[in-house]
Amino acid sequence: MDGLGKNENRIFLKVSDGQITMNVKEGTPDAKSRVWEDKTYWYLGFNNVHGLITSIKKNSYEKDSKSFDSLHIYIDKGNGRYILSMPYSSSVARNFYNKMELIDYSKEVVISASLDNNGYSQIFIQQNDVWLKNKYSKDNPGEKPMWNRVIVNGKDIWDRTDELAYFQNIIDAVILPQIEAAKSNNPARDALINEGNGIEKTKSNTDDSFPTHEPANLDKSADDDVPF
Repeated sequence: MDGLGKNENRIFLKVSDGQITMNVKEGTPDAKSRVWEDKTYWYLGFNNVHGLITSIKKNSYEKDSKSFDSLHIYIDKGNGRYILSMPYSSSVARNFYNKMELIDYSKEVVISASLDNNGYSQIFIQQNDVWLKNKYSKDNPGEKPMWNRVIVNGKDIWDRTDELAYFQNIIDAVILPQIEAAKSNNPARDALINEGNGIEKTKSNTDDSFPTHEPANLDKSADDDVPF
């Protein structure tokens, strides 16, 4: 299909409006539009993306002389090779960080999206027909650093630098080695990669399969999160 953002023949997916979305050209069947910074984008919505996570990377880029970071989750399934991209410090990325240590990287995951009670996008991760819980919580933060209050341009904000460094260290020291180990001598894993295409068209977010009970303070927008 023309008009898809690709990286080494990978299709870019994002989380937007409670869906997994893929940008396409205007005129693509079933495509919907949205306006961002006075520009119209066309996209297809999907209920989930599923397959094997084959890498996780921090992607840094510049736009209009500003620096931005994204979290890229590489997902392989059949003829689908995807990058699920999300802002690195966003609440959606935190949904992933809080569950990533509970994933078995030798097996498929299903990453679904929906809206929380405040209208913000959130993701859920399912494996072996079980919705994964958060490893960290307000009552059980473990060794995860707390956020810090700082003043930036006269505004009192939460600084997540220590928390993000903690999660990045886990990705580098724990998660990526697990992914590489899962790739080695695993015929069953290889067979899973070669089935299907890894995305499922959108259905109603009121579907009972969504676990809507997760704490709302984990799922708010990046500017409105509550620390724990």
